[in-house]
Formats: sequence, structure tokens, C-alpha cells
Amino acid sequence: MSDSVVIGKELKVHEKSLDVSASILDLDTDLNFRDTCRIIGRALGYIRYFPYRFALKFLLFAISLMTPLILPWPIKVVIDYANGMGAAEGPEIFANLPGIEVTSLYEDLDGTFPNHEANPLKESNLDDLRAAVEQQGATMGLAFDGDADRCAFVDGEGRTVHADLITVMLARGFLERHPGKGIIYDLRSSKVVHEEIVKLGGRPVRERVGHSFMKETMRKTDCIGGGELSGHFYFAENYYTDCGVLAAIMVINQLHKEGKTLKQAADELRKYYGTGEINFKVDDKAALMQQVEERYKDGEVDHLDGVTATFSDWWVNVRPSNTEPYLRMCLEANTPELMEQKKEELFGILGQPT
Repeated sequence: MSDSVVIGKELKVHEKSLDVSASILDLDTDLNFRDTCRIIGRALGYIRYFPYRFALKFLLFAISLMTPLILPWPIKVVIDYANGMGAAEGPEIFANLPGIEVTSLYEDLDGTFPNHEANPLKESNLDDLRAAVEQQGATMGLAFDGDADRCAFVDGEGRTVHADLITVMLARGFLERHPGKGIIYDLRSSKVVHEEIVKLGGRPVRERVGHSFMKETMRKTDCIGGGELSGHFYFAENYYTDCGVLAAIMVINQLHKEGKTLKQAADELRKYYGTGEINFKVDDKAALMQQVEERYKDGEVDHLDGVTATFSDWWVNVRPSNTEPYLRMCLEANTPELMEQKKEELFGILGQPT
């Protein structure tokens, strides 16, 4: 193998070694696997064809983090690539991971997205995945967005496992490898995230919504990883970037180490009752947020992102969209009855959701 790869006059990447214990790509650049494939693909004019040595490095790194899957049968996983960029890297990687039997959906690259929108946050886009999980008798399903930096999870019964619970599962592996490090999460996450990070001996770091804020704060506060409710998961081991494929691999590995299915692990963390994010189209965002703050001023109020009021048995965050005339609300309570009560109170201030 040569010391470098030269593709025309477009790109030259030096390969220093195949030692992948410290990082996914041991290169002279801060590119992660996905970005490297993109650049190489653009230089070649065809994204599917990229030097397999890069795929090999990523694969070796992923396997180095995995506990050997010594089982009498493989773990069945269904993966929906949504005809997006995950199809450029995922099939080769998952096909070579030991102990996993994969059924793939929509793995042909097609920017017209002929089967469904490549947005796994929209529940209807997971319908085909749920059906395939049931048909295959799989223990979980994975869905990637268009550029595969986000990953959504459904359990063996087709129920969505939201990203805040996935962040906890990832945190267990992060903190086993890097005890005492920070774990970052966005302020919409269930309070179980903070509680579990503390139990694991980690340092919870709460941040405002948005990958640029998350990545900057990760570096400043020495976080080893974390996640957002959007399905972005972040890895200091991967140059502080997000990577849906790596998140999926690490979750599968962690579940195997714990001897649990995704459903079992998620059910253990479903301690509270949340509304999810609800949108309100409003004329005066600032005035309504002020009303929320005034109404709940007896709680612990902060302005990390919009206004958050926290009480012993419930909390609410109302934050403005930066680009649209919307306020976005997340609310969580200790009981479903209290959640419904407080939701109706907030509707009385913010109006009916869109």
C-alpha cells in the first residue's frame, strides 16, 4: 500500500498507519469518514466508488469498540438508508460487523428520494422500517437521514426510541472507556438523561439546540460524546463530529454487552412523560415567552435557549425558531396527569399548536 492516495489534482491524503485505536481516521486532516468519502467521491465524479482503505479504517475502529458477539444466532437488524448518503458507506460496514444479520431498505443512492423523505424524525417515514422489522422478526430498526449524520431507532415492536434515551445508552460506553468525562445533551432531553449520566459517574453538560453549539461546547467542556433530540450523536473520538453509522454500531454493541434488547433498555429509561416538541405559530414570540416566564417564575428559570422553568415534578422549555414565526415547546412531568394539566396551561398562553 502506498503512503498516500492521489486522485487527479483534486486531493492528496497521506496515510500514516492503520492504527485505529485513537481515532477513526489517522489522517493529516480533521475529516471524518463521511466527509472524506464525499470529497473523494466528488473528485471521482461518482460517490459510491471510494478507496476501500478508508472504509477499512472505519471498520477496524468500529470493531475495536465492539465486544465479540458470541451468540447461537445473529442479531437481526433492519436498516433504512432512505436512498441517501448512508448507502455509500453503511452496507459495506454493517456487512462486515460480526454477529449482525442485516436487512437493508432503499440502499440505492437516489437524490430524488423515491420511496420516502429522508427525514427519520417524521414518524410516517418510519412506517416501512416498522413493517420490515415485524416481517423479519428483527430486534431493532435503524433509519438514516439524507446525509447519514442522523440515525433514528425503532425497537422490535416498532416503537420509536427517542434520541435522548439513545444518548444514555451511548453514555454508558463512553464513560466506561473514559471515566468522569462530560456527556453533552440538548435542553429538550428527558431529565432521565441528566440522572443517568450522574449515576454513571459522568459530568452532564446541558446545551442549547443546534449542532454548532453542541460541538463548540463539547470542546470547551471536555465532553467525550453526547446527543441531540434531533438524532445527531457526537463523538470526540471522531473529531467532535456527528455520525449516524457510528452511533448505530455503538448502540448495538452496548446492548449486547448489557444482554438487553433495544426495547428492554428503552423501557427501563421511560420514567417520565413528555409531550415531545410542539410548534405554535405566533405573532410576537418575545411577548409570549415573557408570559411563560411570568406564569412560572416560582420555578427555577433559565434562558439557555428561550425560557425554561423547572420544578421538582415537571419542567417546560419554550424557545423561538430562528427562521420561522414559531415557538417550540417541550414539556415533561412525573405523571401523565400532570403532563396533560401543564400542557393545557401552556396552550392557554401560547394558543393552539400548528
